Amino acid sequence: MWAISAWLRRHPNDAPPDDQPFALLETVRAVRRLSAVSAAGLRLGLRPGQKATDAMAIAPELVTADAEPEADAEALTALVDWCVRFSPAVAADRPDGLFLDITGVDHLFGDEAGMMADLQARLARNGLPFRCAVADTPGAAWALAHFGEDGTIAPPGSRPTCWRPCRPPRSGWSPRPPPRSSGWASATSASSWPCRAAPSPAGSARPP
Repeated sequence: MWAISAWLRRHPNDAPPDDQPFALLETVRAVRRLSAVSAAGLRLGLRPGQKATDAMAIAPELVTADAEPEADAEALTALVDWCVRFSPAVAADRPDGLFLDITGVDHLFGDEAGMMADLQARLARNGLPFRCAVADTPGAAWALAHFGEDGTIAPPGSRPTCWRPCRPPRSGWSPRPPPRSSGWASATSASSWPCRAAPSPAGSARPP
């Protein structure tokens, strides 16, 4: 979804209607295949890796464009730079995600939930839907961002439960958990599968 969102931000005048399936194409061993698919395309059964000819047979109304992986990578790097407002330690999780070390900084936004809400709201306003999660380790945060419920904040010390898809339990989550010795946030661009965020290339609007 990151590639779709980034492409639409670079080519706003060529953007199809939201309800029309849209996909980016790449050439793999002389075969044109879908490299990224919009939400409307996913609902019709299209998927990344599918042959373009097969996709057109399923959805004749499919709109396509060439993938721009280099521009997508540059946009993600720009987003990393922008995210230093949330943490001094931000890293790209290519091709479509971010890691933020939020140890000792979440209180600047009230708490971890406030920081996550601010990040997701700013990204969403700029057409960049991201799934986010917070946990004690980068691996646990990544697993929850990709396979858990969007917005999950794992209680400190709960790492063993973070390695499987799960919903936050109905009980047992303290509204004031003990402080973390370390904290990591992971974001992944939402759509084709639960994912993260990316920035805008030079010349386009940046997240506020």
